[in-house]
Amino acid sequence: MKHVFFLFIIWISMGALLAQNKTFVLAGKIRDAADNSAMEGANVYIKEAKIGTSTNKSGNFFFSLPAGSYTVTISFLGFNTDTLLINLDKDEMISVKLAENMNTLNEVVVSDEAENRNISKLEVGVTQLNIKTIKKLPPLLGEVDIVRSLLLLPGVSSVGEGATGFNVRGGSIDQNLVLQDDAPIYNTAHLMGLFSIFNPDMVKNMTLYRAGIPSQYGGRISSVLDIKIKEASVSKPSLQGGIGLVASRLLFETPIIKDKLTIATGVRGSFSDFLFKVIPNANIQQTKANFYDFTTKIAFKPTKKDQLYLTFYNSSDVFKLASDSLSKVEVNASSSVFNWKTTNATLRWNHTFSDKLFFTTSAVWSNYSSKISANDEATGFNLNSNILYQGIKTLFNYTLKSHKIDFGVQAIKYQINPADLQPTSPLSNVNPIKVPSENALEIAGFIGDEWEINKTFSLMYGVRYSWFANRGASKVFSYAPNQPKEFENITDSVIYGSGETIKSYAGFEPRAVLKVSLSEESSIKLSYNRMRQYVQLVSNTTAALPTDRWKTSDTHVRPQVGDQIALGYFRNFKNNAFETYLELYYKKISDITDYKDGANLLLNTAPETAILQGSGEAYGLEMMIRKNVGKLNGWLSYTYSQTNFLVNGNSISEKINNGQAYPANFNKPHNISLVLNYEFSKQVSLSANFTYSTGRPITYPADKYYVDGIYIPNYINRNQDKIPDYHRLDLSLTIEPKQKNKRFQGTWVIAIYNLYARKNAYSIFFRTKNDSVIQYYNRADAFRLSIFGSIIPSVTYNFKF
Repeated sequence: MKHVFFLFIIWISMGALLAQNKTFVLAGKIRDAADNSAMEGANVYIKEAKIGTSTNKSGNFFFSLPAGSYTVTISFLGFNTDTLLINLDKDEMISVKLAENMNTLNEVVVSDEAENRNISKLEVGVTQLNIKTIKKLPPLLGEVDIVRSLLLLPGVSSVGEGATGFNVRGGSIDQNLVLQDDAPIYNTAHLMGLFSIFNPDMVKNMTLYRAGIPSQYGGRISSVLDIKIKEASVSKPSLQGGIGLVASRLLFETPIIKDKLTIATGVRGSFSDFLFKVIPNANIQQTKANFYDFTTKIAFKPTKKDQLYLTFYNSSDVFKLASDSLSKVEVNASSSVFNWKTTNATLRWNHTFSDKLFFTTSAVWSNYSSKISANDEATGFNLNSNILYQGIKTLFNYTLKSHKIDFGVQAIKYQINPADLQPTSPLSNVNPIKVPSENALEIAGFIGDEWEINKTFSLMYGVRYSWFANRGASKVFSYAPNQPKEFENITDSVIYGSGETIKSYAGFEPRAVLKVSLSEESSIKLSYNRMRQYVQLVSNTTAALPTDRWKTSDTHVRPQVGDQIALGYFRNFKNNAFETYLELYYKKISDITDYKDGANLLLNTAPETAILQGSGEAYGLEMMIRKNVGKLNGWLSYTYSQTNFLVNGNSISEKINNGQAYPANFNKPHNISLVLNYEFSKQVSLSANFTYSTGRPITYPADKYYVDGIYIPNYINRNQDKIPDYHRLDLSLTIEPKQKNKRFQGTWVIAIYNLYARKNAYSIFFRTKNDSVIQYYNRADAFRLSIFGSIIPSVTYNFKF
């Protein structure tokens, strides 16, 4: 039946193509006037036909129309809108270059959208953010943050300040596929979550898919965040950057061969250790926290039909707590240094066969590594781990009249080295431990079609078929039947050679989006997608550490499968000046992973003894109202969501919460975000954002035991309580003084984070008094840990010339 379904989809696509009525084709190509690059996602609207579309990866668009005169409007956020009058009496091909619009008073706030793209596009749960919009938001510590801007969108949240990653519609942070020019990002944070790893000056745009995910994407079950790096200008060299107290950045872009070869290079760094030295606290003075990242993109266009791109990214973080239990990480060290690095390289080739057929292929090499080290003479150690990703993906885009067809293949090779613990000297009492590496291969094929059936109905449908194999060399343990997976129940082991398949999984991943246009100002959209995830993050902390362990699916750990259905109503008012939408979603997850109570994950040579699998359920409602134009613009969003897990194994040790459903660590039912931007003039603007969310779940001790004169807390039910609710207000003032030299642009950004100094709880922990001989008086005190418990002002100067 699976193969019949696959063939049925292809049959529908081909049959529909042959059934089209004969009409004229209006085609075109949209380019950026600055660097002559193709503009993907530019919106093209035909006024008389009341239809619209967006350009594909090669910047092309196509319409099938009867003869007549048409008004064609072409727009893209931050660029001047172009309007053409076309008399269509034969097939036409037009070429348009859009110039950047320096006047942002009427700029769309949220997305790279035309006036009614939210109504006309075959998208549910999709948001596109332009870097200009992100730079309008109040920064933290003077640094614009791409990931933090996502938290202001419906359906996106995090467990708290200073946490790495983000959660989307009931998914954990590892269930988000994050791509930067096709290369995977396994840790999106600098400095334990204070900054994101993306240099805002190097980002062109980004798209977040929360539902209706196209078939070309796979490997994660919650969302896709696709970030595109900008190309350098083809016209002239330029230099821009920003100087702040905590972090600074610099971007240089220049053409090397006019209209042929360009390079853009961005560097960003934080050297904030000196700030800790001036704080009158010995522990804080010994703290280290700094990072750097380097991004470069080379674009080579040997012919009009070929483009070659090379993107390279490298980042490094160093973080040291002078004395903290988190530093010890299952080894006996009084002070540890965390270091993590990301190194990515992407080589992409674009080729245009014709106005209708476009081809792109990408080769990706990625290495994410982490290290914990301590130099104590008695307990010195180095703990290293890394995940190596090598992949290739080929994608074809074929457009014919009312169809846009994408199809291609993808292959990925994984090598994970979970942990290698080594003493730093012969005097160290740390015993060496090397956890065996994991190797895997993933291959997928996909096809998808956007079909404009008529003016009322449009359909995007497709399917992805993925195959995954866990491979040797490896040792696989066998356990006694009907017994929990524990070391004492190991009965045998099988050794597999290098490259030998140990366990394989495969399956179809259908996708579909249906749009029903009710009018020019409103539409209803319904989507369904199934996703499979073969690689996952294994962590038993509320907020994942950069050193946490990644794990492939194998004999004992099955891949996660997510099915999501979403329904949305979209309505615009006053000539699209106001946009509103409401979305409902329901997600069912099989084989979610969680951990046993007290599990040791990091150095475990048999991780299946610490991992439990079960089912998950997430559902919610998202609403947004957005004002797009005028001096005052912004949006108000509300999200209601619930995420529950159920882990009910055969034995007591394989149950969580006594086999009853429990909230996920990141479950926060109510979220409200308000974002406002007011432009007093072209030189001065004020921005504010307010956020509120329900406190996340937490496990409090149910009672305590008195053992050898010390009280020991007893934890029974998981995540049945919650920490206090979260709320915060931020402000920023942007001042762009008038410059006599028009080639030079300078901007001051003055920001206040956490304006009313709310001490938002990151976690609640307990300490038991044991200083009284009368046990009754040895009660436990509760403490609140706040990451940012005060006002945080910042000043940044940005420049460009």
